[in-house]
Amino acid sequence: MTIQEYRTLGESTWLGRRLGLVLGGDAGAIDARIGAIIGGVITLVIGMVLASTVNTQAAATGSAANIGSFTGAQALNDLIPLVYIAAIVMVGVGLIGMGGAGYMGMGPMGRR
Repeated sequence: MTIQEYRTLGESTWLGRRLGLVLGGDAGAIDARIGAIIGGVITLVIGMVLASTVNTQAAATGSAANIGSFTGAQALNDLIPLVYIAAIVMVGVGLIGMGGAGYMGMGPMGRR
């Protein structure tokens, strides 16, 4: 079968017509949307796996006797894990949201 015959067959099936409606005939942009969603999930998974290391290192640094030369150094050290997790969640959920909004035709990855 030729490529044109495969396309005709795909457009004539129920699934092919539904995919045509969802994708809007914009197959190149669909890869970017899927990539954004997968990238967001990978960012969240790897970030949360590394969060235990960040917590351990921050606790080890905070237990040292001479942590800093000013009184707020311990409080700043306690914020490191919180800031790390907030940044990972913002980046991961942001990527997932951009990809998901692109499927709905909205946002920076929406159909034009």
